[in-house]
Amino acid sequence: MVTSITRTVSKSITNDNSGIKFTFWKTNFNMPVGNVFGDLTNWNQFDPPVTLGGAATSFSLSGFSPGFETVLFTALYDWTNDSGSPVTIHEYLYSKWVDTDNSTTLVTGANGIYHAPTIAASGGWAEYIYSVNIGVAGWEIDANGTYYVKAHTTGDYAISEVSTSITFSNVPSTATVSGKAGYIWVEGNNLCFINANEYKHTIVGTLVSTSPGTDYKGYMWIDTSNDLHWIGDNGYDYKPSWKIKQFASYFTNSATHEQNAGTSKKGYLWMDSEFGWTHLGYIGNDGYKYLTGSGDDPYA
Repeated sequence: MVTSITRTVSKSITNDNSGIKFTFWKTNFNMPVGNVFGDLTNWNQFDPPVTLGGAATSFSLSGFSPGFETVLFTALYDWTNDSGSPVTIHEYLYSKWVDTDNSTTLVTGANGIYHAPTIAASGGWAEYIYSVNIGVAGWEIDANGTYYVKAHTTGDYAISEVSTSITFSNVPSTATVSGKAGYIWVEGNNLCFINANEYKHTIVGTLVSTSPGTDYKGYMWIDTSNDLHWIGDNGYDYKPSWKIKQFASYFTNSATHEQNAGTSKKGYLWMDSEFGWTHLGYIGNDGYKYLTGSGDDPYA
């Protein structure tokens, strides 16, 4: 049996069959992720049907804020049967992000996931793919330096732990604004808020109009297209560069997605406490819950 684990750290992941994409780079913590692994047809050995965009081993976090995602670690586990007989294996998969001390686990991905492929003949193969993201926070990436991604398996054909070093530079301070979670205000021409993890975030808006004037600075509202707006100090109308109707209930794509709160609730705006606690939630003109935030568009 020939075994291996391919390690890739990337900014985004796209399902080549369905086209579903999620970008982790400079986006809000733990936004709901579409079913990126939902269609795994057309899988060739060492070439699963996903594209990992912006793969590298060194990343500059210039312009990031705490509460932003950085990158995604994807492990591809492979077993190739080089014997002349059918082989059945029973394996448990592991993957993780490790701190700069090369020993402290920061985030666990696969943590004993059971995988039992059957290899029918000599030259046959079996593979499994698993991804785990990491972001800027006091408990994750909190300083410049070299971090590590590691993976291994246990079982009939165990694969010893393998490791890849990943360097982060220009990591922002992860100091919090204690006791201010949920504050939302207009600062200059930007919309600012303290997220539920007590980090300050700033939304640099897209200009909508040079109206209505400075008498209205600080106003916020939801329009008929379900966009959040605010008036900057210059009296101009701004909105975030992206929004998304919430399509998942908490972390899973369950049957309770896209629930309608009712149009009587339109305009409600709050610092959301689902997912990564880093984005704004609001009820749109149509009565559905929408998400927006200070990071880049995670679905682009």
